[in-house]
Amino acid sequence: KLNYLRGTLRTFETLSELLEVADEFLGNYVPPDKEKFSKLVNNELRRATNKISVLKNELAAAEDADLWRIRADNLSTYRYQFKDHADAEILVDNIYDGQKISIPLDKKLTIAANVQAFYKKYDKLKRSTKFIAAQIELCREEIFYLESISHALTTSATLADIDEIRAELIAGGYLKDAKKKSALSKKPQPLKFTAPDGTEILVGKNNSQNDRLTFKIAAPDDLWLHTKNITGSHVIIRSAQISDETLQLAAEIAAHFSKARNSSNVPVDYVQCKFIKKPSGAKPGFVVFTNQRTIYVTPGEGIQNILSQAQD
Repeated sequence: KLNYLRGTLRTFETLSELLEVADEFLGNYVPPDKEKFSKLVNNELRRATNKISVLKNELAAAEDADLWRIRADNLSTYRYQFKDHADAEILVDNIYDGQKISIPLDKKLTIAANVQAFYKKYDKLKRSTKFIAAQIELCREEIFYLESISHALTTSATLADIDEIRAELIAGGYLKDAKKKSALSKKPQPLKFTAPDGTEILVGKNNSQNDRLTFKIAAPDDLWLHTKNITGSHVIIRSAQISDETLQLAAEIAAHFSKARNSSNVPVDYVQCKFIKKPSGAKPGFVVFTNQRTIYVTPGEGIQNILSQAQD
């Protein structure tokens, strides 16, 4: 029985909305597609993790580039001491350190042609090194981004939350657009908490909400918080004048709504919103900022009462 409705009347646009509210009060509601999207994101994370492992192996091989340059330089220096097509390998004093260095030769080529072949291999490996390093960095960024979606899925509890994540997965090319129209016309709002001194604290539940919270809802002088280099929610303190107690509380909330929620001494960056920027073309939820400071907190039992008052 939904006793909280006694004496009031609430209407719903769709049956699914009614069932969602009913199940929420029963405490067992799991939004449709949540599990499917979680599996999808976890598969993409495994793919990206495997890819970065392969790339690292390729990078290790490519980092032998300098060896081929050193061989080329030495062979060019000693070239007149050897005959073309005569040796498969030569041993000379390295012009850089005086130590013996072995240089393999292709007997089908002249000494001069071997020198040129070594320099070409060096150039190719150097280019490959830069390319692979760039690919590794892109892969790391994708992993961090996918972890942010995975984090959002763990905290999502409504159809509207899942619809926002669905849209993000489609926009990112991870999910095909099934042209499914949401029955929910109203965008979900960030979580809202009230500190003991009355200050309002807002928390984004996914990347779409994080962007909207940071760049649409927050004022320039509001304080923005986020776990340092750790996947988590954007947190906003709606005030220009903030007590140490409220800052501590908001930082603990930021740590709680992050991948480090069960850790201690979690670093949380904080800065006024006017110092937050979103690079052109950046993925949802990604920002850059300056002038930040860092506070270290351990989410504890002290915030449980605050968390229980969460409002959408």
